[in-house]
Amino acid sequence: MTGRLPKFTSAAEIVRRRDGNPRGGLTAAGREFWAALFDRDKLPGPFCDEADAIVQLLLAEGRIERSVAAMDDSTAEAVGDRIVRFAEELRQAGLL
Repeated sequence: MTGRLPKFTSAAEIVRRRDGNPRGGLTAAGREFWAALFDRDKLPGPFCDEADAIVQLLLAEGRIERSVAAMDDSTAEAVGDRIVRFAEELRQAGLL
């Protein structure tokens, strides 16, 4: 797949390296995830819905950096887990 969709994988890899810190790398992963959405027209509907939900969490405070800083540990971990799960589902669907 060409375009920015591989950035979803990049975002997931950044989250996987968080070393026990729920916020570790989440800002960088969020930026990669956001950049990948410029090719959202290549995603089937259900994937667009989940991507939009993740982005809403990442932009809850207006900017990704502020949003991540404002998250408690459990929210940051949950958002990171959703990014990883999203990339895995794209791969399983043959979109990455």
